[in-house]
Amino acid sequence: MTVRASLNRVPIEHVARDRAGILARDFVSSERSDLAARPDRTIAGRLAAKRALCELWSGLFPGLAADPRDFVLACEASGAPRLLAAFGQPPPASIGISIAHSQFLAVGLVAAPFPGGRE
Repeated sequence: MTVRASLNRVPIEHVARDRAGILARDFVSSERSDLAARPDRTIAGRLAAKRALCELWSGLFPGLAADPRDFVLACEASGAPRLLAAFGQPPPASIGISIAHSQFLAVGLVAAPFPGGRE
């Protein structure tokens, strides 16, 4: 079994310029409610993770066109990101998500075990 990973970056300035559009376009209503009062860096981090999930899913399932709205994110009490749903279904528990940000950039990293491939 191998692990596949995807990394995506979102400049915080990108969210600051189009916050309402990004929330409407890339997040479902429950996420928008959760993010309404959160800083731009939080939205940028979640968007980076969603985009990384799109890339990962497309790599795992060729031909599948994934969109950020296909993935619903929340956070644990500790603040750690968690994937609640993927394509309307409970996600595999093995999906790992990490989000980090600086003053200017947010990064989302996702990883999942994948059967086959080179060890």
